[in-house]
Amino acid sequence: MTNPLATASFLEEVTPAVVRISTKTVAGSGVIIDPAGILLTSAHIVDDNEVVSVLVGEKGPLIGTVFRVDPARDLALVKLPPDIYPSAELDTRGELSLGAPVYALGYPLNMGGPATVTAGVVSRYFDEPSLGRRILQTDAAINLGNSGGPILDKEGRVIGITTSILGDYPARPTTGISFAVSIATITDHFLD
Repeated sequence: MTNPLATASFLEEVTPAVVRISTKTVAGSGVIIDPAGILLTSAHIVDDNEVVSVLVGEKGPLIGTVFRVDPARDLALVKLPPDIYPSAELDTRGELSLGAPVYALGYPLNMGGPATVTAGVVSRYFDEPSLGRRILQTDAAINLGNSGGPILDKEGRVIGITTSILGDYPARPTTGISFAVSIATITDHFLD
């Protein structure tokens, strides 16, 4: 069983690295993965913009420069102005087992204040060959605005980037079906 105090400790360390990203039309989340100010987010958050507005704790809004976008995999990299930033560690150990605890961080519905945290488990992994990516499915509560934010393992390492939710359909309401681009796709095909 996971120690709640240990969980709270790593979340307090990682949360400052989770940022709010805004354009004229979209607001979402992202995570700083390098203390020099490189942040990872979803391509659909930055869209075709060359610059985005980024709130980093008390440092904001900052202007971030979009320098790499992969629309098929729904990933993007943004460079912040020179400074030293809090950052999160990427997990390089491989996939978690089904049922492993995970945490989603981000800014659902563009809510003010610090990033929110929800918990869930790894529901499954599956491949989308036409998009060249592997997807992690989780039941952690994710809403509009969480896109681009990290999915963390129980030690606070990034294991995915939130990409979408299975929305409600009038004939088939859904709940707890959310998706993230897996760390394997990020490290093997995007950050390579």
